[in-house]
Amino acid sequence: MATRDELIGMIQLTISLLREVNDRLDTLCSALPAQDHKQECSAINREIVAHLSTLRQDFGELAQI
Repeated sequence: MATRDELIGMIQLTISLLREVNDRLDTLCSALPAQDHKQECSAINREIVAHLSTLRQDFGELAQI
């Protein structure tokens, strides 16, 4: 079982990685010529943002323990 500090570290790393993926996806989406690809990128972007929001909530709850 992971310790509280290990869990916090893993959540922080995951948040950082998702932010980086989101930034790179944003760059890729803006370079794509076809509208359907841009819509697909936007959908993935929204999923990443939703995951980030959930992780931030989990992190906040864990930090209070």
